[in-house]
Amino acid sequence: MMLFDIKDGVNIGDLKELRKGAFDLFHYFVDYCFDHGLRCMITSIMDDAPGRVHDGHEEGRCFDASIKGWSESDIEEFVHITNANFIHIAAVSEKDLIPRAVVCHGEGEKRHLHIQCKRNLT
Repeated sequence: MMLFDIKDGVNIGDLKELRKGAFDLFHYFVDYCFDHGLRCMITSIMDDAPGRVHDGHEEGRCFDASIKGWSESDIEEFVHITNANFIHIAAVSEKDLIPRAVVCHGEGEKRHLHIQCKRNLT
């Protein structure tokens, strides 16, 4: 069994370019999925979707993951636990100034997890 899968078109080599905080979150995500029997599919890292609104992907501070096959309670639990455990490295929302390491957003088939660390981590 593979620990994680990568969506077609996503460059797995981009994992090498993630900042440490984002890589810590990636490692946690993979472990969490494995421990909870959840599908672990990375859908975006850095260079696979040009024209993004924010620069977190290009800076190696975030990645996106599929929630296909996850229940609403799986999503809510992962979001809650991850945000609590990683508040010290979580990206701060420009809209409400709340630090969040993960959000679930999008509509329908485009709904996904966006997992991101803050800028300027050492």
